[in-house]
Amino acid sequence: MLAAPDIDVDVFRAQIDVIGPLSPPMAILVSRHDLALRASELLSTDRPEL
Repeated sequence: MLAAPDIDVDVFRAQIDVIGPLSPPMAILVSRHDLALRASELLSTDRPEL
């Protein structure tokens, strides 16, 4: 399991490459109402985050 309030897309891709294929596949849970994610989005640069 990967758990983070936010994670850079490039970091996520690198971690997935190391982990490799999963059985069962990975599920990504998100919430539009997460205040920590919203604060991070406001403070972050122009780089997309997951």
